[in-house]
Amino acid sequence: MFIWQVAASEGRQRDNASLALLTEFRKTVFDLAFDSVQFSSIPNSPVYRLIRRYAWKLASLVPETLNALPSAVNDKESEFRLNLRGIRRSGGSQVANR
Repeated sequence: MFIWQVAASEGRQRDNASLALLTEFRKTVFDLAFDSVQFSSIPNSPVYRLIRRYAWKLASLVPETLNALPSAVNDKESEFRLNLRGIRRSGGSQVANR
């Protein structure tokens, strides 16, 4: 699922739509009791920074760097994980139902 492509859209209207979609995605992830969400990106790229911003805004999480990706993937990309273990659904997030 390429949910982050939506998160990377530009503009205020798209930002609101992306945030609503990502909030629902977060709810589903917690409802299904996922331990983590993994994604690949070029470190410190604009897209990575946007993902990192949304992860912080939605769940106060910072992406962790994982192992190198297979050679079929762009050599500039890295794999990242948002570790959800120990995160409670309610709390200090800016979005309800964390």
